[in-house]
Amino acid sequence: MLVVPAGQYAFVRGIQITIDPTCTTAAGGMININVTCNGGATTIATLRAYIPATFTAPTVPTVNRQTSAPGNFFATPVPGDTIQANLGTALTAGTIRISFNYGFSNVPIGN
Repeated sequence: MLVVPAGQYAFVRGIQITIDPTCTTAAGGMININVTCNGGATTIATLRAYIPATFTAPTVPTVNRQTSAPGNFFATPVPGDTIQANLGTALTAGTIRISFNYGFSNVPIGN
């Protein structure tokens, strides 16, 4: 979660997502990773990933990581807003990490 300071607007320049190769869900299948702001009312991005019900440990080091293209692509519409990510399906093992490349501004930035 990214908490924007009071009176400031945030602009997002990039999102990185890292999914552990040990991630599982109860039923397996595609999950949604929702990145939102404005109390969940504004969607920044919905990322999708396949997470199995069971996993086989990899035999080589494995990193499942995706990054967005460079450039500003979203600005918060409300000063002091919170940017957050949540899963549409609960994990039964492993972790998913999301990080943002961002900046703050005293004035609104158009989307």
